Amino acid sequence: MFDLLPIEFDGWPVRLLLELGFILYALVAAVLIIHERRRPAATLAWLAGLIFLPVLGVFLYLVFGRLHVRRALRRRRRRRANPTEATRDQAAIETCPEDLPESTRGLIRLALNTAAAPLRHADDVRVLSPPRVAFDAMERAIQGARRRIHVEFYIWRDDETGRRWVELLRERAQAGVLVRVLVDDVGAMGTPARLFEPLREAGGEVLRWGRLRLSRRLAQLRHRINYRNHRKLLTIDGRVGFLGGVNIGDEYLGRGPTPRPWSDLQVELTGDAVLGLDAIFYEDWVKAHEPGALRALAGTLSSSLTRSLRKTPLPLADDEEAPARDDPGSSRSLSESLTQSLTQSQLQQQLQRKEAALDAGLDDLLGRARIGSTGALVQIIPSGPDLLDTATIAAQYLAAIATAQRRCWIATPYLIPDELLKATLQTAALRGVDVRILVPAAEHNDSWFVALAARSYFDPLLESGCRLFEFTRGMLHSKFLIIDDRLVAIGSPNMDIRSFYLNYEVTGLFYGPELVGVLEREFEAELAGSTEVTPESRAGLPLRQQLGESFARLLSPLL
Repeated sequence: MFDLLPIEFDGWPVRLLLELGFILYALVAAVLIIHERRRPAATLAWLAGLIFLPVLGVFLYLVFGRLHVRRALRRRRRRRANPTEATRDQAAIETCPEDLPESTRGLIRLALNTAAAPLRHADDVRVLSPPRVAFDAMERAIQGARRRIHVEFYIWRDDETGRRWVELLRERAQAGVLVRVLVDDVGAMGTPARLFEPLREAGGEVLRWGRLRLSRRLAQLRHRINYRNHRKLLTIDGRVGFLGGVNIGDEYLGRGPTPRPWSDLQVELTGDAVLGLDAIFYEDWVKAHEPGALRALAGTLSSSLTRSLRKTPLPLADDEEAPARDDPGSSRSLSESLTQSLTQSQLQQQLQRKEAALDAGLDDLLGRARIGSTGALVQIIPSGPDLLDTATIAAQYLAAIATAQRRCWIATPYLIPDELLKATLQTAALRGVDVRILVPAAEHNDSWFVALAARSYFDPLLESGCRLFEFTRGMLHSKFLIIDDRLVAIGSPNMDIRSFYLNYEVTGLFYGPELVGVLEREFEAELAGSTEVTPESRAGLPLRQQLGESFARLLSPLL
């Protein structure tokens, strides 16, 4: 019989070599992850994935896990100007009103110091709900535009709503209005470039944020996949602005995969506060036109667009000149390259024209005169990985919850709190604050895995005295926060790790009791269509559900 002896390789047992190699791999992975100084929960989750799932874990880490905050900060510093910082003092209230509570004044200072978000007045602020009302208001504003329209959304679907908006914008571009559209390339992944062709042909400009290309360097691809532009905003002539959670799609009107319309809202504001939205849009527009991005886009322009570029400069200034006919962000084909049709010198000329036009547009933004609004106090707060404090909105929400005295009401479609947010909510409830959290029921959530992960946090929150409600009348997509009778936060962020620490987001902080009353009624109306989650309803869950929630929770820091 044959003896079972260890297989030898150059005098070393293969098993021993494999074990030593795995130990070395685990040590390198641990040093690398720990050195990145992530949040503890994310650090442990990545370590577990890399060690227990080596092949899959390495792939996911290379695509999603690498942090590129330093690189984003370097790019931001190299820009000639950052609109949000450059407009910090425009139309701003120089000192906090003395009649505000000190806790509110502290929140204002926090936003100013972390996000260059000045306190400004609005003339008027309106909550637009349900989405049908929001769409009607935004479309009327578009139809009334005279000079410029800035549109930025995470998702833009090729459906009845998406096509209607393209036609509305095409009509205004045809009338000589400068129309700029920016959509996220991941959010609009299923939307063909041809959807926007009528708008481009009429003179509108369309760009996709963070285009994904497998041919790009892996480091650049990782950055573009992981850091998405989740903002939703619209500004008209620098005088009217909208922000909130609504994207461009039929699902908000009950024409999507499910027959029930989604529950969501937007805020319409007018006056000086709109400058904050325009500055954020223009900063994103500048990022999408950075030389590296332009050269990457050059490789995907169609031959028809190439011919147009040879004939037409691409002005971006907000002046009386007609806007450009085509935009490099709206490629007709990914297979044709501009470098096949344009010489290097011609491409350089186009880049220089772009840069000059961007400078002119920034001059227009900086030259905006104060309107003299006297209404609601507003701060428009951006967040993203290229800000010095990448957790701007997380810090603002945590500070607001920590200073709540009477109530903290939250509506969010995705509840994936990190340990700090969970502890802040628990502490508020233990202090006697009325903490209520409204989320969609799992069967209506558009992401079943996120819903499963969210439920894994229910038990500790309930034990601390927080009240949880599941909306049962369809998908709840509203994103707002009410603190006492003094503060409302409405915008694009979810109450999850990705919105707080990774995505580009925007939220509006509205100070004063007027808007609080409106959102209070909105929250109570949604509670009427919800079921309260109680400790009793969570008792005796089937083992399969418990295991599913536990597994989803394990991966929640990565969602």
